[in-house]
Amino acid sequence: MKKKELENIKTLVNKTGPGFCPAKWYNSTIWLSNGRTASCHHPEAHYIPPREVFKDPSALHNTEFKKQRRKEMLEGKRPTECTYCWAVEDADPDALSDRVFKSSIYTKEEIAEITQMGWDENVNPKTLEISFDNIPDVFRTYVILVAAKHLHVYLNGDETTQRELEIKVNLQQVKVEREHLKQSKFNLIKGTRLIDRGTNPTALI
Repeated sequence: MKKKELENIKTLVNKTGPGFCPAKWYNSTIWLSNGRTASCHHPEAHYIPPREVFKDPSALHNTEFKKQRRKEMLEGKRPTECTYCWAVEDADPDALSDRVFKSSIYTKEEIAEITQMGWDENVNPKTLEISFDNIPDVFRTYVILVAAKHLHVYLNGDETTQRELEIKVNLQQVKVEREHLKQSKFNLIKGTRLIDRGTNPTALI
């Protein structure tokens, strides 16, 4: 894409705000092994609370934390987690940061659609990367059971089997929540970066 076209994209996104970046809506990387997600490779990936996913599976991308950053962008603010782009743009007002390059992969119509929706709406990502490495067995089993339950409904299976699957899913969900709580406590004690209390939401069930 030519420089002039990128400059036009920058002008377009800046009409919404100096911190507006469509990638926060349309791009997602999800690490299933440690329960984290990010919409860009610059900010540190943040934690996905299991309670949000149990309520709505789209929370794998549309976390409450990410929605708050979207809200800031739509209000003309610049989220602190996006300091890489702000440093580039503050150093040179005419510079084209990665915010512009990431915005350029979406159409003007797709960008305009964001400005017409509420900050708390769930959005399906248009670019998605998922890492399946080293998923704990407790989570893997839960995913398989949920998939089996939905497949059984789709195939109009008998009610007895459906109830049995529902019970198994609920029991496995309890195990997932216990594992999540155990990992949360472990990381708070050890002080690892799985839970970043400075910029990311506290991991609570």
